[in-house]
Amino acid sequence: MTSETLNSELLSKFRGCLVGSLIGDCLGRPFEFNPAQNSKTILANYFSDLLSGGSTRMLHCTDDTCMTLSIARSLVENKKVDPKDMAKRFVAEYFNQPKRGYGINTVDVMHILKETNFKDVFQPAKMQFKGSGSYGNGAAMRIAPVALFGYNMSDEFLQKDVEKCSRITHHHPNGYNGAILQCLAVKAALKSDSSKEFDAVNFISQLEKKMETIESKDNLPYCESLKKIREFYLKDPEDITPEEIAECLGSIAGAYYGIGAIPTEIQDRCEFKDEIDNLAHKLYAASQETTSCSIG
Repeated sequence: MTSETLNSELLSKFRGCLVGSLIGDCLGRPFEFNPAQNSKTILANYFSDLLSGGSTRMLHCTDDTCMTLSIARSLVENKKVDPKDMAKRFVAEYFNQPKRGYGINTVDVMHILKETNFKDVFQPAKMQFKGSGSYGNGAAMRIAPVALFGYNMSDEFLQKDVEKCSRITHHHPNGYNGAILQCLAVKAALKSDSSKEFDAVNFISQLEKKMETIESKDNLPYCESLKKIREFYLKDPEDITPEEIAECLGSIAGAYYGIGAIPTEIQDRCEFKDEIDNLAHKLYAASQETTSCSIG
């Protein structure tokens, strides 16, 4: 296989990852706060309608994609994880489009960051929940660009970048460790050979081994979830919304199979699709310039 072919396949995976994340967000959004709509029949009809052209409405994204876009733009422009720049972009995006579904705790962080003029971009999130910080899923929802930018870095270096990006809103270890797990999953998918049958058990087992070195011995929620899993849930299904499940798995599946595996009928219906795809190209180019870290 020529280097040109390998580069083409990797670019396809970058595009698949970001577009897959966007699609997961857009497709899951209608079900996020309506668990009664999550039956197999309703979901099957929903997707059948989309793929058959029965519905032509544009699919809109949530705050997760807005924050993903901010991270991707920051990485492309700065060629590194710059927490202050990302925080400024988060805040600007929030005040520009506040009705995207931001959680109340994230909204509080946005207001304090603006009021304090970004003096310490980690402090507002650190002070939440009596000083323990949030351990929600939000940081993992937006982390895909960091995984793409650092796919050729060591896991240790990538972990530090993920923490810096996550702690702007999620200071608790469970909050940023979830983002680390998501990032490692995307990285593993990028490096996998999609021409071979996907070995889910091995994929999950490898992630579990890595998380065992990251989580503290007396607090192992993700290792425990990965053990249970072998069913692609990071937490109890009742604790994760359909939009979050779809977004996490969309970015991983896209990173594994590439952009060609995603139906264009759905791609073209998603808000921000063209900008997301353009940023994937730019992140691919930027990632090729990252040579300071050893391959992980």
